[in-house]
Amino acid sequence: MMVVLDTNFITLPTQFGVDIFGEIRDRIPDAEFVTVSQAVKELERLKGGKVGLEMLKKFKVKIVEGEGDTDDALLNLAVRGQGLLCTNDRELKMRARERKVPVMFMRKKKILEISGGLDV
Repeated sequence: MMVVLDTNFITLPTQFGVDIFGEIRDRIPDAEFVTVSQAVKELERLKGGKVGLEMLKKFKVKIVEGEGDTDDALLNLAVRGQGLLCTNDRELKMRARERKVPVMFMRKKKILEISGGLDV
């Protein structure tokens, strides 16, 4: 299953010590991690983005060219690939739910939760 990663989700291990890749693999063993080039550019500009860039390499996250801004590119990729969108961005979560895209997000600074009809 395609797992689409937003910039803010990629930075969770640095911010909160949450092993997002391990937890996702536990729930979705066939997870294919993907993000868009816009998210990579955001990581390059972030103060703590270097660790996120290293994780992209370590976990072999596929980077695809997206169209439009980061949020549009991520959402369109998740829709086209019938994937799970991983984000903590409130507006992007609402837009994903409107388009029936399941969303993984973090709550209480430690728990990864999925909403939108994906039972894993």
